[in-house]
Amino acid sequence: MEIISGGIDRFERIKRNAYWANVHLDTSLQPEFDDVNDYKAHLNDRIKNPTIGALADHKYISGKSHNYSFDFYQNKKIIDATPEIRKLKQDLTNKIQEFHSKSRKIREHIVASDRLDLDFVKKSKGYKFIDKLKIFFK
Repeated sequence: MEIISGGIDRFERIKRNAYWANVHLDTSLQPEFDDVNDYKAHLNDRIKNPTIGALADHKYISGKSHNYSFDFYQNKKIIDATPEIRKLKQDLTNKIQEFHSKSRKIREHIVASDRLDLDFVKKSKGYKFIDKLKIFFK
């Protein structure tokens, strides 16, 4: 009898794809075909699970200091110029606007302020109505 743990595998897959996308971007070498595939897998994860994908993106790609900062941004610029990546980014933007239009700013604030992590959850102080308004009108 095989026990399937779908939730754990999903989180691990999302973290792994974001990690490998970062590894391929944060190098002094030019991006290759496999690098684009790993970044596409990360963007597909973000489209399927926007909040978890945003947490993984913040932890491994956007919120992290990079070893080769200049090369990272150059490689990201090269990969972002491919038509497949541009289409996936547009799909992600459309999905966030469609499904998370009202809670988008609060989600971005929670992710950017490191209130959640993929590996553990910190105790939340909670958000009062005034706190939500401050975040919304930033």
